Amino acid sequence: MVAPDNTEHLDWREPARKRMREDEEDGLEIIRHRDLNLIHEMCSGPGYLFHAGQYKDRAVIVKVFNAGARAREHLEATVALSKGLLHPNVLRIRGSSSPTSSSQFITYEDAYWKTAEGPLAGALRDGLDRSVVLGFKLVAGLSSGINYLNVQDTSIVLRAEDFDVFLDVNDRFLLSINPPSNAMVPTHRDNSGWALLNALCQKVFRSANRVLHDDDIERTPVVFNPSSLPTWVTGSPPLEQTSATVEEQADKGVSSVAPRREYVWRTMETQQSLATVAAQIHRDLDVRRTPIHKLTWTNAQSAHRCPGYVREEITLTTRTADSAVVSHDSPDPQEVCPVCHEVVIVAAVDFFRCVCGDSDPGWLITSKCSMCGALSHNVCLAGASLSLDLCHLCVKKLPSPPPLFIEPNADVSDPSQYGNYDEPQDMEVDDPEPLYELAAEPVPDSPSRSLVETEDYDWAWRAPEPRHSPWIVPRSFSYPPPGHPITNLSPYVPYTTCIGGSYLIQSPHWSPENAAIASLDPTPEVRYAVLPSFSPPSLPHASL
Repeated sequence: MVAPDNTEHLDWREPARKRMREDEEDGLEIIRHRDLNLIHEMCSGPGYLFHAGQYKDRAVIVKVFNAGARAREHLEATVALSKGLLHPNVLRIRGSSSPTSSSQFITYEDAYWKTAEGPLAGALRDGLDRSVVLGFKLVAGLSSGINYLNVQDTSIVLRAEDFDVFLDVNDRFLLSINPPSNAMVPTHRDNSGWALLNALCQKVFRSANRVLHDDDIERTPVVFNPSSLPTWVTGSPPLEQTSATVEEQADKGVSSVAPRREYVWRTMETQQSLATVAAQIHRDLDVRRTPIHKLTWTNAQSAHRCPGYVREEITLTTRTADSAVVSHDSPDPQEVCPVCHEVVIVAAVDFFRCVCGDSDPGWLITSKCSMCGALSHNVCLAGASLSLDLCHLCVKKLPSPPPLFIEPNADVSDPSQYGNYDEPQDMEVDDPEPLYELAAEPVPDSPSRSLVETEDYDWAWRAPEPRHSPWIVPRSFSYPPPGHPITNLSPYVPYTTCIGGSYLIQSPHWSPENAAIASLDPTPEVRYAVLPSFSPPSLPHASL
């Protein structure tokens, strides 16, 4: 008879089962932090950091909670909110740290790699086609994901601040849910999905603009009638610029600065469901030719109009037919102009003061006065032969140059021999040539002449309104230009033109009472008025 064996029989499978129980909690895999390889930090939020990482040679996103007494509580709240969600646009939890781990973290599915703002900003920099396509993918992905969350049995209201948005290598946008700090029970949920979509699109697009341009400017979407606009299709050449505004401003002086490109979200009332929005946009994207309107927009109240400035606002909404690329020809207040690199002032229209008398700049290019900061039309300044550096009122305030009298028998090649010549102070000249030049050829005596009046003068000693640059650069000529009203002068009478004022001159070959005044012509050739028969002491001087 065999004695009974009282030895305890152990199941060899029990250690494996125990390890499986330790490796799972609430249906989630327990991940040891030593098995994770963190690559770089992606973004942060209240109480947590997101990292790109690797786990078992697969790309993952790791959410690490800040150390503290409530770290585990935050982890469990996040798991409770996200556990069991299964949707291609909602980030799925793969595992978490154990309760006894020194670091509390959650590992998400194989999502690689970046927050949405970075790739969207890169698309804006790279080109219009990629920007439009990726922008619509964001709208479609968020619509689809929010619609899924909206039909789930969730007892709290989620806001845009409670989400992080990521993008994987397949251009798939993914929502990560963070439990709100003060959860609210909704009284109604009819439009909560639409409100969340609008707020989240606004948040992500504005963040992308901030990443690219390093500023945060709130834009007002342009309202337009889609039926009256041309349509551009992604993947095709850009539309030709045919607007009158662009044609008028396309001149040789236009800068070649690249356009500033931004996303703008336009909130619209619609009866569509979020699921319909996602389906329609996906349908347009599937054919890889997304139609979108293009138009040029002018803000007549904006006085800052540097030549060559263009801002392309990719204005998106829930329908491709209501979206457009809007090209602006002037920067908004608080924006740094990429042409002149100045910050655009608020209410710049108050500083518009053009010689034409218009109350606002309209669509014309403007220039800023270097003295008072007022803005004027370039075309008006050019038409009046004024410099683009000064407005017409500041030109009048410039001091008049003193009369210049040439002593008899003076060496005309040496300005220092002039009777009352003083070296001009604080003047700028365009080139190193001598400041004054006189006719080198012999000049015969000129008979006395009566006062010459032209249509440019109200009376003998009143010069016309200045039409010139402020820099004083006198020149000499040997005869008036052909076709000038003054035709009875000897072709050898010397006279001097002056930019910035007028000079009175006595010639060694003239009788002492003869003098000449010259000013610039708007052609911009010079025009002249000769004012003889006055003695030097009584010669008044034309002032600006």
